[in-house]
Amino acid sequence: MLVKLLAYNLQRLIKPILICAGLTVLTALIFYFTQYDTEFITHDTRTEEIIHASPFIVFVHGLFYNLYAICGVVLTVITLIRIWSLFQKNLYSDEAYLTYTLPIKRHIIWASHCLTALIAIIICMTTILLSNLCFNQDFISAPFQFGADHEPLLNTISYFCLILQLSFIAMCGFLGIILGHRHTKQTELFSRLWGFIVFTLGEALLLLTIFLFTKLNPAMQEIFQQARPSIECLQSLITLVAIVYAIYLLILYPVCQKLLDSADLN
Repeated sequence: MLVKLLAYNLQRLIKPILICAGLTVLTALIFYFTQYDTEFITHDTRTEEIIHASPFIVFVHGLFYNLYAICGVVLTVITLIRIWSLFQKNLYSDEAYLTYTLPIKRHIIWASHCLTALIAIIICMTTILLSNLCFNQDFISAPFQFGADHEPLLNTISYFCLILQLSFIAMCGFLGIILGHRHTKQTELFSRLWGFIVFTLGEALLLLTIFLFTKLNPAMQEIFQQARPSIECLQSLITLVAIVYAIYLLILYPVCQKLLDSADLN
């Protein structure tokens, strides 16, 4: 039954996300193929003559750089909004009556929404990651060497850290919706307020953790003292952030499940 619920949720959720993901990849590819400092435009292989890009190509290149940035932000925002909207409609709107007439326990419903959110977030972050490859001028000949320093480990850790961060934000929204609907009036206002409070507390605790970690580990202080910290230092920092977000998720998941189990949603 969990698989059926998951498939149903994804069917309702995924279409706008895939459309936005496709636009993000398209703008990144156009940005790449209009770069005027690559062999595609500036180098004539027959005469070895340098060809200057036309003003139109320069304009298109800059335009699609900005469009890519906008599409990446919109993709992330739409992913989170769709996740929260589906959760709200499925459990607290008029269709909640149909949800709770199914012979399914609440923890299965909760698990299906969490898995749906995770899949949507992975699609979102994978799209952004693959699109970022276009900012490496040699990504066709060296597709897995991305990032300013060509550090696959650092980029991989950052990828999983961003997935955990977005999952934490989604979980804050879930908890906000659950707590907000315990109020009889202005449920939307209280949902957003509770979600923002939980998110703010989590981020404040994360910053405190980073501060204490750098104090206890003098080698990490270069993060705040140098404009360009070492790769090892950045890897340690991002790993710490990922661990903190993972702990948050391990705490929030059973808390939300317990609140759902004890709530009167009928």
